[in-house]
Amino acid sequence: MFTAGDMAVYPAHGVGCIKAIETQTIAGVDQSFYVMKILDNDMTIMIPTMNSDNVGLRAIISREEVDKVIEILKERDIKISSQTWNRRYRDYMEKIKTGSVYKLPLC
Repeated sequence: MFTAGDMAVYPAHGVGCIKAIETQTIAGVDQSFYVMKILDNDMTIMIPTMNSDNVGLRAIISREEVDKVIEILKERDIKISSQTWNRRYRDYMEKIKTGSVYKLPLC
């Protein structure tokens, strides 16, 4: 659960700030949304709070986790995939959508 002012990562869009949590009525049902402003391009998006885990919305990682990711990226034992470019692209996008920094598309 995020609160207004929290920084978060939205996969494929980047880092943003949760500006507010708003409730809107859609098809007669009240739904709660995170209003997030993406820092890179000032885009504002609304993410249903009940769906935030499914779309990969996550908190900013700690310094220790950054160091762990850098170590993963330094690994040289990488196999080159023989998949077609579009299959690799689909696989990479699925990994990115999870929001996990540990499911990096390395090969």
